[in-house]
Amino acid sequence: MARTATRSSSRRTTKTVSGAGPRTRTGSTKPARTKPAAAARAKVVRKTAAPKRAASSGRAVAPIANRKALVPTPPSADSPRWTETLSDGTRILVRPLRKSDAELERAFIKSNGKEGYRGWCNGMALMKHLSGKKLDAAYEYLNWYLSGWQGGFVARYGYYSPVPSTAKKHLTANEWDYWYEGKPAKETILDPYGVPMEKAGAKRDGGSFLERVTNISCWNTLMDEAQYMNKRWNDFKAA
Repeated sequence: MARTATRSSSRRTTKTVSGAGPRTRTGSTKPARTKPAAAARAKVVRKTAAPKRAASSGRAVAPIANRKALVPTPPSADSPRWTETLSDGTRILVRPLRKSDAELERAFIKSNGKEGYRGWCNGMALMKHLSGKKLDAAYEYLNWYLSGWQGGFVARYGYYSPVPSTAKKHLTANEWDYWYEGKPAKETILDPYGVPMEKAGAKRDGGSFLERVTNISCWNTLMDEAQYMNKRWNDFKAA
């Protein structure tokens, strides 16, 4: 099946026809007129091989690349919306998000899968070649890393320590309640360098540590080329 768009006076209509190529019909015996802009857009449609014939019905089926979508009207300040036709023929309306869409978005997410967090974690392990003083130094570093200072430092950025009980010793009661318990801040929340991040009364999205960690829907994974891809992406942004 092939889809093609034609113009009839000021109206845009869509007709479905069978066969290898699209046919246009305007209600008269005269050929349809094509405006120059539409003709220019038609030239960029990629040509594909001849359509395959469906074995069951004997009808010719045009390849997906030949199923032309209606050319969308570019958005403007007066009309920031347009329509698109997907490859399966579904018509959709494209427009900017509005505040009133918040509830619809939440309902859509909940109806299409579990809503949750994207989790990730970092861990350290000892290399097998370590021995003697190097092995002792590595253990000493790991013990310091888990002793609490580091956990308290990163907590002020919103990250969690693998040993919360030691991190708690390096946080104020207000910081612990805000970052780990999900309670409203009683005082201004500062980052690790003393810069204000949240005002008194603010509450962390998602609630407490337990509420957040038990609502993870997927975990981050890194491909082998992640470091190389990050470097090239930064090169691209700096170009």
